[in-house]
Amino acid sequence: MEADLPVVDVERYATTAGPLAPEAVRTAAANSRRWGRDLAAEAADRWRTRLPLGPHEEITEALSPAE
Repeated sequence: MEADLPVVDVERYATTAGPLAPEAVRTAAANSRRWGRDLAAEAADRWRTRLPLGPHEEITEALSPAE
């Protein structure tokens, strides 16, 4: 399947996985979430719909690195 995808998408997908370590899991989840949000925004633009931003912001904040 990877042969059918653009290299940039395969590389981006690779950033959504990682070893089972807290920081790696958080990074992979944040990357996955960001990519999902980008895809949802692209779909919303294509089909002229609106995205509910509240849940997106809450998830993004929850996945932000701990300070």
